[in-house]
Amino acid sequence: MERYQHLKLFFRVYLDVMLDLSGLPEEQRPMFLLEKDEEKGIRRASASLRMVLGDVIAQLEHAPEHEVEALVVALEAAGAPSISTVRSLVSKKAAAVLKRGVIRNEVEFYLMKEMLDRSDLRHDDIHTIGQMIHRFEFGTSGENTADSRQN
Repeated sequence: MERYQHLKLFFRVYLDVMLDLSGLPEEQRPMFLLEKDEEKGIRRASASLRMVLGDVIAQLEHAPEHEVEALVVALEAAGAPSISTVRSLVSKKAAAVLKRGVIRNEVEFYLMKEMLDRSDLRHDDIHTIGQMIHRFEFGTSGENTADSRQN
């Protein structure tokens, strides 16, 4: 639970620094939606947070340097995990999925889709991830198909 709270703090600071959500109704804002997921259970909220953190790390790869620097300062001031810490957690999870060779759930599915956008992947890894994504989306044994997955 403590790890979840730290990652949630990272996400909150990221939203405050990197995005202008002032025009978005409260019920459509990411923290509101995450807190709604918490009401449904911490496992669901944790899965949602892991999924969004993969997106955040991917977006930060393309963010202007001055914005990333501002985020680094704000994260440190808030006592939140650093970008490199969160990137490491995301990378470790992706490496474990790649080593296993099987995508087990939607969180892993979106994580691996994000991996395909990285420019530092080896050709073999790109091919393997593409096959894993295809098997998860379309299933070879009937499992992990869109119809059998549950949120």
